[in-house]
Parts: sequence; structure tokens; C-alpha cells
Amino acid sequence: MTMVDGRYAATASHSHLFAGATIAVEGASGLVDGGTLTEPIGLRITFADGATANAELLVQVDTDEAAVEVDAYVTAAGTALPARTWRIVNAARRDSVAELRVGRRLGTSAT
Repeated sequence: MTMVDGRYAATASHSHLFAGATIAVEGASGLVDGGTLTEPIGLRITFADGATANAELLVQVDTDEAAVEVDAYVTAAGTALPARTWRIVNAARRDSVAELRVGRRLGTSAT
């Protein structure tokens, strides 16, 4: 498994998250069972522009629901993004990687 400061190393498909974006968590394919996540973990996300942020992958095992809570960070272009929580709508195994598909942002009506 690939760890950064005690967190799983993860890579986002874009410079920020939105519905449809993906997060690839290296060395964490064992956390995916039949399309659902099995336990919460800490992440260190590197976005496509090189910016990084700490995050927590939250899992409600009894309902198969998951979300990722991302700390505030600044994009490489200098845009400050506040802390946000996003629903995870799909989890899949790809070799040693857990690939997470982001859904709507929680706490708002935005997608």
C-alpha cells in the first residue's frame, strides 16, 4: 500500500471534485467488496494540477453509503476551495487501486 503521512495516497482525475470525477486510491483495492467500501480511511489526495489535500473516506457499512470529506485547499492556479463533503456513488477494483466515483456534494443541493 502507498501511504503519505499515515494516509493512503490518492489521485483525483481533475483539479477539483465534482459529480462524475474519480479518485484512485493506491494499494486500497482490498477496501472494495462487491462495489461497496468496507472501512473508513484517511487519504492524501493529489489533484490533477498537483495541489494536495487531506481527506477522510467515511463509510456507513450497514447502509453501503460512503462519502469523502476533503479539507480546504488551494489549487495550483491559486483558487481557494473550502472544505467539502462529497458522496461516493461507486467503488471499483482496478488492479491494486480502489477507484471511487464522486457523486453530488453533500450539505447543498448542488451536484
